[in-house]
Amino acid sequence: MFNKRSVFLTGLILWPLILFAMPGDSYFARGVTAARERKAEKSVTLLTQAIEKGLSDPDRALALILRGSQLQKQFLLDKALEDYNTAFSIKCELSDRVKASGYGARGQLYVLKGMFSTAEADINKSIKFNNGDGFMYCIRGSYYCSRGNLTKGMDDYNRAVDLLPDKAEPYLFRGGLLEKQGKYPEAKIEYEKAVKRREKTGSAEAGIISSLYMQGRLDETLREALQYKTDDDNSASQIRVYFTRLQVLNETKRKDKVSALVKEAEKYINEQIKKEPQRAINYAGLGLIYCEAGINISEAMKLGDKANATGPESCGDHVKALCYFNMKDYENATKYMLKRLDKEPMDLWCMYKLGLIYRAWGKESEAQNVWKKVLKINPRYRLILKESSLS
Repeated sequence: MFNKRSVFLTGLILWPLILFAMPGDSYFARGVTAARERKAEKSVTLLTQAIEKGLSDPDRALALILRGSQLQKQFLLDKALEDYNTAFSIKCELSDRVKASGYGARGQLYVLKGMFSTAEADINKSIKFNNGDGFMYCIRGSYYCSRGNLTKGMDDYNRAVDLLPDKAEPYLFRGGLLEKQGKYPEAKIEYEKAVKRREKTGSAEAGIISSLYMQGRLDETLREALQYKTDDDNSASQIRVYFTRLQVLNETKRKDKVSALVKEAEKYINEQIKKEPQRAINYAGLGLIYCEAGINISEAMKLGDKANATGPESCGDHVKALCYFNMKDYENATKYMLKRLDKEPMDLWCMYKLGLIYRAWGKESEAQNVWKKVLKINPRYRLILKESSLS
C-alpha cells in the first residue's frame, strides 16, 4: 500500500557527487553546500546561477546532475529528468563515481515514474561504475522486490548491509521485505537495527507498528501508534501510521474515535501539501484515509486524480478504485485496482482489496485466486486469512 520505496528513493541525495564535486566557482560551491545542508530550493537557485554564469563542460554536467537531484527531492521529476539527460549529452570526461551518481539518481527517478525497465538499466550502470555504493544495492533490491524477484532483492539488501553496516537504510529495506513475506519477528529485528542507527524518516518505527497490526496485536498497535513521532518531514511514514490507526479503530468497532483521527490526519496532510504540493503521496494518503473511514468519497476521487497528476503513473489509481468500491461500482473499482497492480504487482494490500471487490461483485472464485497469490508470498497475511476459505 504505502510503498517504502516512495519514502527512501527520493531521500538518498547524491552524497558521493557532493564529496567529489568542489569546483572553484562560488555559486557552484555554495550550491553544493546548500545541497549538503538539505536546502534543496536554495541549492537549485545557486546551481542555476552557476550554470547561467558559465562553467566548464565537466562542471556544467556536474551542476546539472546535482541540480537534478535537488529537483527530484522536491518531486519535480520532469525537470529533474531534463537535467540528467542534458548532463549526459555533454561530451566531456566524467569520473566513474560521478557517472555512478548520475545514473543512480536517474534510475531512482525512473522508478518513481513507474518506468521500471529503464530504471533497471540505469541502476545497473550505476553499480557497474561504483560497485561499492551500498545505497544503490538498496535501490536495485527495491526494484527487484517490486517486480516480484524477492530472492534477488534480498541478495542486494544483504550486500548493502555488508557495505554499509553502520547505516540505517539496508536494515530498513531488509525489514520491509521480511514484513512483506510475513516474517514479522525477523522484520522487527531489522527495523530495530535501523532505529538504533538513527533512521530519520520514521519508516522503521512505522514498519514495526504495521507488523504488530498484521499479527493481530491491535491494542499494542494502537499504543505504539499513539506514541509515534518522526523528526523528519517525510510524510509517507506518518500517513502510514495514521492509516494503521484507522484500520485498528475500524476492526475494533471504535467508530466514535474515527472522526477525531480523520481530522488530525487532515490537518497534518494539508500542512504537508502546502509544503510540498508536488508530492503525490500526500494526496493519495488523504484519499485513502477518507476511503477507509467511508467519508468524503467525492473528495477522495479528486485526490486520486491529483495524485496521478503530480506523481508516478498509477499512484492514485488505488484511491480511485476504493472510491468506486465505496460507491458499489465494482466494474470501475476492478479496472482501477488492476491498473494499480499492473504498475505495482507486489502491492499485497491492493491485492487483498481487489479480492474484496471481486467478492462484493459476486465473483468469489476470482477473489480466492487473487488471495492465493498473496498467501503464496505471505502465508500469514491475517486480513486474507480472516476472509478466505484458504486458511
